[in-house]
Amino acid sequence: MDARAALGVGPLGQCQLTKSGANILLSRFNGRYLTINNEACVIPAAGVTLAPTGLVASTRYYIYAYMVGTVMTLEAVTTAPVLDATTGVKIKTGAATRTLVGMVFPGAGPAFIDAPSQRFVISWFNQRSRSMSNAVVAPTNKTNTVFAEVDATKRIEFLTWGDSVDCKAVFTLLNTGANNCAAAIGFDGVAAEDGGGFADGGSNVSYTTITASAAKELTEGYHYATMLQRQLAGTTTWHGGAVVGERCAITGSVMG
Repeated sequence: MDARAALGVGPLGQCQLTKSGANILLSRFNGRYLTINNEACVIPAAGVTLAPTGLVASTRYYIYAYMVGTVMTLEAVTTAPVLDATTGVKIKTGAATRTLVGMVFPGAGPAFIDAPSQRFVISWFNQRSRSMSNAVVAPTNKTNTVFAEVDATKRIEFLTWGDSVDCKAVFTLLNTGANNCAAAIGFDGVAAEDGGGFADGGSNVSYTTITASAAKELTEGYHYATMLQRQLAGTTTWHGGAVVGERCAITGSVMG
């Protein structure tokens, strides 16, 4: 029997993966050990970094830690993880020497991205709630009578381990006539989620506000949430601008 098992000590993941400058960094978190190939390996005090060199933009990569002699190293590969039946650790499929520590989705360059509108670096160990937000920065006029995006460039994009994602949105709008308007949140498309709203469009006199919320369990990997709108008739101005709190905006949180 493994000595740690005899003492009731399970696999160790005393680390967290984050973006640091242009690189990603695996650093110590509440300890200094990471179980790799059924061994408690010491994470360097300065952490372990990986550059995006050679990665393909808009591709999901899993980040694995492994040992080269006594040196802890990171790799980014598309090979999905699997649960090691012996240790209970998430490992690279077919390689128990590689322990899962995170997931990334590089942007153009390639470059690692971790921003409120694009949470593209997430940690497997010691996950925390990551806030997300995006907002419409210029008014946009719409005439569609079925749900469509307010602005496809103002999504919140993210990676998830398959947990529930919570989002909220506020819509400020003005219709050219006494026409009702609807607003909601959609995930990965224009199918509206329950939790949206329906209101008078302001009759071209004063702006109206609609709030929406949505929570959904999504599959592991890349997803986005977006602001959806429609009007029964006429043209609706969905407000955008530079002033925070006075524009259409979407917020959310994801674990990672």
